[in-house]
Amino acid sequence: MRYAMRVIFALCLLAALLLPNTLNTAQTISASVLLPPFGSLDPVALAPTDLSGRDVVENLFAGLTRYDPSSNQVVPALAERWSVSADGREWTFTLRAEAQWVRVQDGKVEAVRPIVAGDFVFGLRRACDAAIPNPVAKTVYIISGCRKIATANPLLVDDVFIARELGARVVNARTLSLRLEFPAPMLPYLLTLPEFRPVPRESVALAPNGGDWAIPNAVLSSGAYALAARDAESLTLLRNPFWHEQAGSIQQVTITFAAAEAIPDLFTARNADFARLDRNGAARLAATTPDFIISAPSPAVTMLGFAAERSISLNESFRRALALAIDRNALAAAIGAVQPTWRLTTAAAADMRLLPEAGVFAPEAAKAQLAAAGYANCRLPERVDLVIEDTPLMEALANALLVQWQANLGCPTSSFRVVKRNAEGVRRLADGTFSTIRSTDPIRPHMWLYTWSPDHLDVTAWTGDGIHCRYGFLKSYVPCGEADQVVDTALLQPDLEIRAGSIEQAEALYFGENGTFPVVPLLSEARFAARRLALQGTSAAAPLWFAAWSR
Repeated sequence: MRYAMRVIFALCLLAALLLPNTLNTAQTISASVLLPPFGSLDPVALAPTDLSGRDVVENLFAGLTRYDPSSNQVVPALAERWSVSADGREWTFTLRAEAQWVRVQDGKVEAVRPIVAGDFVFGLRRACDAAIPNPVAKTVYIISGCRKIATANPLLVDDVFIARELGARVVNARTLSLRLEFPAPMLPYLLTLPEFRPVPRESVALAPNGGDWAIPNAVLSSGAYALAARDAESLTLLRNPFWHEQAGSIQQVTITFAAAEAIPDLFTARNADFARLDRNGAARLAATTPDFIISAPSPAVTMLGFAAERSISLNESFRRALALAIDRNALAAAIGAVQPTWRLTTAAAADMRLLPEAGVFAPEAAKAQLAAAGYANCRLPERVDLVIEDTPLMEALANALLVQWQANLGCPTSSFRVVKRNAEGVRRLADGTFSTIRSTDPIRPHMWLYTWSPDHLDVTAWTGDGIHCRYGFLKSYVPCGEADQVVDTALLQPDLEIRAGSIEQAEALYFGENGTFPVVPLLSEARFAARRLALQGTSAAAPLWFAAWSR
């Protein structure tokens, strides 16, 4: 009898070892994570600022390519390989034969069906459709016909219209063809973004009216993890054993969502493994446990922008005078910012060379430019409005700028009026959708302060995406110039090193001593996180990639 019991026990132990993808916490290597609340788990509907949503989606839903934070490179994900036509517009992707849609059933990850090219076409059709949910980011417009579909009269858009116009085609089950509006060597970087990812029809059908379809034990996942549980404050993810890479050891991730100000205390009280922190939270936790804090440069840049609809801000010498009168180091010290910057490709661009100067601060040259603009001794023809988001940080930044312009240009602070608006109002000003879409809108105010972050990870394309005279997100409506022409040439250059050199040249033309200054970059931030020393493979950079974590 004792021998038989030993045999049964051994068989049970063997069975447990052969089923590592179950929700048996006694045997599972797990990690607990704290994040600020997310906005959505629908890849199409994710806002660029929804870092928590992007962290979760990165692990649940894979794309053709993905960003590897450990190497700072784009690597194949669901695509095994790809090729590009001679004109640079037709891209053909071969999908991995082993790629599977998976779901959690009875605490175990199971394969449901293969991921096929039609899933990508369905996802892009949904992303380009004018009906909700349409993407917050418009990067999908690079796919031929997508902009036409998204901006057409919804009454005219049906399946036939989309099939005719959209440049996404199924060649066969494992082969996808994408036709672009123009040649774009940075496409593999764009394809890391959520809005380009395949979406399972079965899951979307769970919420036919556009509701939340991320339902545990039902939603299909294509990424390295599957959704096992969800409630109002937390998610549990389970490792996908069918994913083609099995590098890390973390099989289960429990994510708890909490307000940013509460996360430092929760990290300590719950003995959590990893937490995203804001700047204040990082400072609080660093006071007691500095070894737990990690950071990474952020691509976000806070800048001063102009509306060239106003004659005073259309004046290039006036813009240059304001820019040359700014001491960025003093500005950063005044508000406690992490790093001054004079360019859009910030320290987050690890593969970019930096020009030797850290921004031009030249008060005498600034006064000369103000005189050249026709405003000697700061005799401005009107009071200049500066629109900011209604936050203490932006108010402090605006006041610090006014103090510098008074000291370095002789402009009384009364020459400027600080106007506070909500975040969406400032975004519309910066994006030019205020007063440019509807002729009934009033003319935009002269200037604004805005924090902009690029949508994708191709750092050599950030400058064009941000401030190009025609295609940039930040719309000054300053006439196109030499710098824009350099950007045009650079973005068609497949050699990244050559392109990086061209972008440096463009940024010198935009932001050097004789720059046109469509905007004035001021400050860059960092991203912070806390992690237990035993947890390896983590990064403060977004998005988080749990499959690389181990302990």
